[in-house]
Amino acid sequence: MIMITEMPSYRRHKVVKAVKISKLFPHDDGTVTLQPENEGYPPVLVGKEWAEEKGVDAGGYYVQCEDGYVSFSPAEVFEKGYRRFPGIVDATGDVRTLGKGLHHSTEVKDLDDPGQGNANHEYEVVLAENRNIILCNVHFQNGPIKEFGVIGVMNEDLIAIVIDRLEGFQSGKFACDLNERALYHLELSLKAMNERTNAREARGVEVTNVI
Repeated sequence: MIMITEMPSYRRHKVVKAVKISKLFPHDDGTVTLQPENEGYPPVLVGKEWAEEKGVDAGGYYVQCEDGYVSFSPAEVFEKGYRRFPGIVDATGDVRTLGKGLHHSTEVKDLDDPGQGNANHEYEVVLAENRNIILCNVHFQNGPIKEFGVIGVMNEDLIAIVIDRLEGFQSGKFACDLNERALYHLELSLKAMNERTNAREARGVEVTNVI
């Protein structure tokens, strides 16, 4: 008999709505008003039993799931498991559809305003015939790694993924000259970006925002 000493791990992916709570205002009847940290969000009144059961405390997050279930999460737990999508949650302007890509089946949209380096950092791929269906979210590094740590993917990561896919196609029955041409230019792009990184490392400015 094979003995398994550790249970298998599972990863979940879901979207929730949440606000960080800055202050608690308890009332004489045991209910508690939760004051969100950010302006523009109304206070939330919760019952005594709910507040005690969830361990409500300032600094945590009031969380609402897609199915309507409401909970409370300590900041450390919530911030480790979830990443905010600013354009989806509270964008102040129109979401821009990129004039690039196939557009037959999918569309690519940027969700945020230009940030570090004047580039956008939040993108989503949606179904062209129903833009409410999000197929993929992409969160790029925003800010120098030395200051912020690694908090997103790099341009090189996405290029490497497409190179890997095209190499797979080229090794099978879908091989063609156009795939080979695309692969060639992608490899040139990745090489150029790696050369830029190497040059910045040689100057001692890589992972910083020094030009």
